[in-house]
Amino acid sequence: MNEGLVEEELNKKLQLLKESYSILSTPEERRLYDWSLVRSEAPDDYKWPFEVDPTPPSTGTPPPQEPEDVEPTILVGYFFLGWFVLAAVLSIALNL
Repeated sequence: MNEGLVEEELNKKLQLLKESYSILSTPEERRLYDWSLVRSEAPDDYKWPFEVDPTPPSTGTPPPQEPEDVEPTILVGYFFLGWFVLAAVLSIALNL
């Protein structure tokens, strides 16, 4: 007799888990679920579904950024500067 009750309780819990997974498996449905929780907590204050963000803000310091490699940018700049100087010199030389 106990096994029947335990099995029935397990089936109910399994059904609840399946429903929870189906609701929380997609981002849109998760957002609507979070929105419904916020609306039930404060029914007088209206919030849009996309305003609800259940994740707490990060309080830690962000990881250090890697230094940017500026050498290719400098080389491209010198390349264009060289072409500009060459064009100006040739323009002056050919117009004389």
